[in-house]
Amino acid sequence: MWWTPAWHTKHYTTLTIPFTRAGVTVTQDDQEGFTGGTVWGSAQVLAAYVVEVQTAGKRKKRTAIELGAGTGVVSIVAGGGGWKVWATDVEEVCEMVLRRNVAAARAGTEEEMDVQVVAVDWQSLPQVGERMGELGDRFDYVLASDVIYAPTIIPPFIDALVRFGSGHRTTTCYIAQEVRDPDLMDTFVEGATEAGFKVSRIPGGEVKKALMTHLPPPAAGDGDDSDGGDAFAAFDDVVIFKLKPTTELVAR
Repeated sequence: MWWTPAWHTKHYTTLTIPFTRAGVTVTQDDQEGFTGGTVWGSAQVLAAYVVEVQTAGKRKKRTAIELGAGTGVVSIVAGGGGWKVWATDVEEVCEMVLRRNVAAARAGTEEEMDVQVVAVDWQSLPQVGERMGELGDRFDYVLASDVIYAPTIIPPFIDALVRFGSGHRTTTCYIAQEVRDPDLMDTFVEGATEAGFKVSRIPGGEVKKALMTHLPPPAAGDGDDSDGGDAFAAFDDVVIFKLKPTTELVAR
């Protein structure tokens, strides 16, 4: 089945991503002023990598929270693999696309899918603290994709990672990001390190392997249109950071 990287599909009202384990179809809403209503390429990459992690772990039951879940692609894929997932975003995005997409995914599978939608604005520390009382603080994974888009976003995002990633030392954060500004990525890595995380970058070969293993090649012309050699070249600017707590985590 052909599919198209997310950069070319913002205008689609529905989008199907044919992961080899199970395809995901989501509704999109490209409203001006909201970035969370459509799928981003980094979410496609992170979803494929989550399948790889689940495959390596033999689909053991794990808990995960996704920050800025948007259309819900990553959370739906994680839930489809057996994880218990909290998909979070601001209330406007939850109402616009997230709740309906998660509900449709649950209704469209015979397998149990434990994905809950919760409105969380991680830029609001009081709200994060309130939600932690509801959700707890012991997550195996914290997930996010394409949420680092401005310098002002970095401090509250790291604070949210500290709060949701401090439940136990085995928590792993996977942050997928299209690198538009390398300096911005450096600022994020420095801030996360200062907060007490060990930050590494998943090797590009591992990311490409996950894409090639868990997704068919995208439609001709939407990958590497220079010579047709690498069908997944459109995703070369997407990186995945892995964060692990090393000391007592420190928020602002």
